[in-house]
Amino acid sequence: MSDKIIIILLSFFFTISAVFSQNNLSPPFSRQDDFKEILHGVEIIDPYRWLEDQVSPETRGWIDAQNAYTLSQLSDQPSRIHIKDRLGELLSIDQISSPTTRRNRYFFWKKRSDEDLWSLYIRRGMDGKDELLLDPHELSPDHTTSYTLQDISEDGKLLLYGIRQGGEDEIPLPGLRSILGPWGLWDNDDLFFEFRSYIQPQIIFRYDQKSGNRDIWAQDEVDFNPDLYLVEQVWYKSKDGEKIPMFLVFDKNLKRDGTNPTLLYGYGGFNISETPQFSTMAALWIENGGIYAVANILGGGEFGEDWHRAGMLENKQNVFDDFISRRNG
Repeated sequence: MSDKIIIILLSFFFTISAVFSQNNLSPPFSRQDDFKEILHGVEIIDPYRWLEDQVSPETRGWIDAQNAYTLSQLSDQPSRIHIKDRLGELLSIDQISSPTTRRNRYFFWKKRSDEDLWSLYIRRGMDGKDELLLDPHELSPDHTTSYTLQDISEDGKLLLYGIRQGGEDEIPLPGLRSILGPWGLWDNDDLFFEFRSYIQPQIIFRYDQKSGNRDIWAQDEVDFNPDLYLVEQVWYKSKDGEKIPMFLVFDKNLKRDGTNPTLLYGYGGFNISETPQFSTMAALWIENGGIYAVANILGGGEFGEDWHRAGMLENKQNVFDDFISRRNG
C-alpha cells in the first residue's frame, strides 16, 4: 500500500449532517475492536483493523452496506447532477505528452477524450500528420493492458517497447508553477519543455535553438479559467517543530474563515517531489468553493536527500505526523 494519503476534512457541496437529520437515518453499524500496537515508538490505536481483510465476508458486507447507505443519501441531491456534468466536461479533453525527437521525427503519447489509454504516435516533421504507432486498446477487451516505450533508435526507425499488465494508465502551469525539461538531442535544434500549475492545464513549448523562437507545440484544452483563482505557498510547524511547506489553491473571492471545505493531499515517500500540476478533480473542488491543499511532507525530494531520509524507514512516523499536524492546524 502506498504512502499516498487523501483526506476530506469537511463535506463537499452540501452538508451531509443536514441530510441525515432530514431523513432521520443512521449510518450502518461499524464494529470497533480494542486493537493497539507500537510502531516506531508510537502507540497506534486502530479499532477498524479488521477492515484490512478485504476479502472477508464481514468486510464485504460492511462495504455493501456503506455503499447502499451513501447512495440513499446522495442519489436525490440536486447538486449531484451538476457535479457529474461538470466533472465530465473537465475530463473530456484530448491529452498529449512532450515528444521525443529522432531525425525530425517526433514520437509522443496521446489520449483522446473518449479513450481509456495512452497511444503512441509519430509526427514526421513539425507540420506532419499524427500517425498512430501503438494502440493499447487492442491488447485486452477490458483495457487493462498498456504499452511502455523503452527506447528509440537514433534514426527513428526502430522502437523498443514493453507491455504492462495491470491497468495503470501512463499519465505522464499563472500562480506557482513547475517547468519540466528540457528534452532534446545534441544534433537537433528542437528543445521541448512543459509548463504546469495548479490552475493552468499543461502547456508544451517548443524552443528552436537556431532561431531562438519559442512556440506552443501542444496544450490541454480544458474549460477552466485560471484568472479566477489563486495559488499560495504557506509554512506550518509539524509535531517535532519542523517547518513544512504547503500549497493552497482557492477562488480569488473566497472568504477564508476556517470553515471552508478543504481537500488535503500529501505523499511523503520515495524521494518524489510534489510540484505544481493541474488536476481536474481539484479544479472541480475549488470551482465549488473548496480549498485544495498540498503538503510537501518529509520523505519527498523537495529539499534534498536529508528531507527524503527524514521520512523513511525508522523515521516513517514523521510523514504521518507532518500530515496530521496540518489537518489539526
